[in-house]
Amino acid sequence: MNIGDISLPKTASVLDALKLLDASAAQIVLVTDANQKLLGVITDGDVRRGLLRGISLEEAVDGVMNKTPKVLRPSDTAAAGRAAMLHYRVLQMPVVEEATGRVVNVRFLSDPRTGGFSDIPVVLMAGGEGRRLRPITQETPKPLIPIGGRPILETILRS
Repeated sequence: MNIGDISLPKTASVLDALKLLDASAAQIVLVTDANQKLLGVITDGDVRRGLLRGISLEEAVDGVMNKTPKVLRPSDTAAAGRAAMLHYRVLQMPVVEEATGRVVNVRFLSDPRTGGFSDIPVVLMAGGEGRRLRPITQETPKPLIPIGGRPILETILRS
């Protein structure tokens, strides 16, 4: 993802931020200076809270932006980034160089292009006694009964 595609200067309006949020799958706007130093971030929740406080859409984004966002460092592993996002309950975090404060990337809890989660462990529980399907379920658990040459569970997962 190109950082410039989701960045605005702090002089941009709240309406500009809303348009960028609407146009991008990233669900975040980075407020940066000319050197891409991170000044703050904006999500739809920040805009909503600003509007409730009486901020107008024509005002500058610095009235709604989060000026102290949680950030990752380039040296943070993918696992550390995922853990931080889960801990702070955010869907994305900018990656910022410690020395310069420059944004170099944005990491996402899920892939903004597909909406699919990446590398998040899942436990799928499938069960039931299968009484109504006896005698078929005497030897085979209900989720593993083949329908159309494929176990029911596989069909569900594929769809």
